[in-house]
Amino acid sequence: MLIHETKQDQHEMRRIIDQQKHYTGCINDLRGASGGIVTIWDNSKWNLTSTNLHQHWITTILDSRIGNHTVIIYNVYSPNHYREKEICWDDIRASINGEPNSNIIVAGDFNLVLHANEKRGGCFTPNPFRGRMEAIIQDHELVDVVPKNHRYTWSNRRIGIGNIMERLDRFLVNISYLSSFSVGYANVLNTSASDHYPITLTLEMHSPLGLIPFKYNPLWH
Repeated sequence: MLIHETKQDQHEMRRIIDQQKHYTGCINDLRGASGGIVTIWDNSKWNLTSTNLHQHWITTILDSRIGNHTVIIYNVYSPNHYREKEICWDDIRASINGEPNSNIIVAGDFNLVLHANEKRGGCFTPNPFRGRMEAIIQDHELVDVVPKNHRYTWSNRRIGIGNIMERLDRFLVNISYLSSFSVGYANVLNTSASDHYPITLTLEMHSPLGLIPFKYNPLWH
């Protein structure tokens, strides 16, 4: 489970996690009165190998107790400020480039829209940082797992012509890792409290999916 904007300090989040049987997690503390990133896993199914806390993301390396594989999860909460976002994406790319394992999932609130069809309402302006994210996708053969049931993950919650919806949150999964599962899909859940919609990623291992086509984006050229 990947959580952003907890608005709870580290001690309170640890108390909440410790109340859940079999679960533990890594916590990136608040910045002032906002922020907070948490990665939580079931320790009856996963062993923690290592973790790295960065200002804008948490890297967690987990060994499966039942599937005999290791996965590297980047839980990203990208900032809005231009300079911070530039540093964030450059640092993420450098970190992933140094990973020896290709079983990588990069997920979270990226705070950018990649394509015009991922926004409804308002004006679409190409984000100057989407090239950085697309370079990561290409370099590490990541598949953007598009939700089956809903296109957008954020809404400004306004009514009528002032309503804007965007796809800001996503799962990027390495193609070879995704191919090792027979089922792999994402769903957007309903929400009532946040302006972001929760997303679930389902990966089930029965028989291999086979080769998943790699999509080439001309913007990478």
